[in-house]
Amino acid sequence: RLQCHSLRLDDAVVFAGRVNRPYRFFAGASLFVLSSRHEGMPNALLEAAAAGLPLVALPASGGVADLLRNCAGAWLAPEISASSLAWTLTAALRALTPGARFRHAFAAGPALAAGRHRPAGGSRRSRARGVGSHDPAGFPRTI
Repeated sequence: RLQCHSLRLDDAVVFAGRVNRPYRFFAGASLFVLSSRHEGMPNALLEAAAAGLPLVALPASGGVADLLRNCAGAWLAPEISASSLAWTLTAALRALTPGARFRHAFAAGPALAAGRHRPAGGSRRSRARGVGSHDPAGFPRTI
């Protein structure tokens, strides 16, 4: 917190502490950063991916690297270091447009995960009625 204050980032950074429903923050997030140097099962990364957030991560394990390598909307740092993470984060922020969301191949979208719509256009019956249409990125359109 002292470093945040010394960098004059008080208005841009929130130290929320333990949060029961972190997905509530996803809508206002620019991207998700996994800064772990060691990670077994990256549940937080998987939750962020399911919400469509752009992802930036250190190659904390072979699994993280395998998930994110060549994945649209994901930036994997070349090595585990603070400077590598900073470089990768800067590259991601420069490439992103505000509000960008992605359909990560390894994670279901947020509505799919909650069972609120069918994948890729819905059922034959719903397609005939125009329900279940998706935008070019594959996300369900608001009806």
